[in-house]
Amino acid sequence: MSSIGLPTSLDWISSISEVFLFDFDFLLPSCNFGSSFENRMLMSMVPWSVVVFGFFGFYAVSVVLSKVTPAAWNIKPMCMNTVINCIGIVLSILFMLYAKDTMAFHLRLQNPAGPDTLSQYPDVIAHSPEHLSMLWAHVVQLSVCIVGYYVYHVYVLIVAPSQASINPNFMKRNGFILKRWRPRYYFWGLISLTRNVVMVIIPLIIKIPIGCVAAVAILWITYSMTQACFLPWRTKTNNVADCFASGSLVVITVLSLLLIPERDAQDTSAEKQVLASLLAACAALVLATIVLGVVKSVWTRLPLR
Repeated sequence: MSSIGLPTSLDWISSISEVFLFDFDFLLPSCNFGSSFENRMLMSMVPWSVVVFGFFGFYAVSVVLSKVTPAAWNIKPMCMNTVINCIGIVLSILFMLYAKDTMAFHLRLQNPAGPDTLSQYPDVIAHSPEHLSMLWAHVVQLSVCIVGYYVYHVYVLIVAPSQASINPNFMKRNGFILKRWRPRYYFWGLISLTRNVVMVIIPLIIKIPIGCVAAVAILWITYSMTQACFLPWRTKTNNVADCFASGSLVVITVLSLLLIPERDAQDTSAEKQVLASLLAACAALVLATIVLGVVKSVWTRLPLR
């Protein structure tokens, strides 16, 4: 359509025609907002921003409609506790997405013939003025998405023992943290969240590719075995599904070693020592959790509670 030379005022016709041609590139953020580092950083804040402001926007609209519409219509405002719980559910699902995007601000890609660039933004030089110009956006995203979300989990778990039984609104508001788990293991949501936080921090701490994979494997093996021993979910179906998913991720993590290029000539003794230590720790953790699981299954036959 662009070759026809339509006037600028009729560009919308070209956009509509692209839909019928199954060309949806015009819907991509880069086509509408540009592909600069600033725009890409801001677009990474869209998922959680849409969730938070979207739900609160629906709540505000429901309150207004309940006040301005006739009583016969019987329009009631949304419950704030339910809105907060829905926001928490969606954010818990998207947590790894925006946590990864947040930590991408620090992940660097080493270039042998040039300065280091950002791993997720290879066209941006690390610590350059362009990079540091978006430090404010990184701080906002880190404070809200990771630190704020984690601190709220800790606060809920601290006050839950005194509030859960006497305040039904507390449980309704924080069901996404507490209601998934057996009452005995009401704190398991924080363990799961901590696992996800450690997942996105590992590439910042361990720069050796093989060491990074080994650390992730240790994390997932430890979590999956511990989860299999304690069975924190309320239903057996969720416990089995979580064990299967965790085991699958361990297999995928180990198989990712095949994608790491060989570095025999560059491996130092220090790197090999770190890798050997990680593998030894992994074996020890697997053995310990298996023994714990066997002992628990043999000596305890209590129902889930």
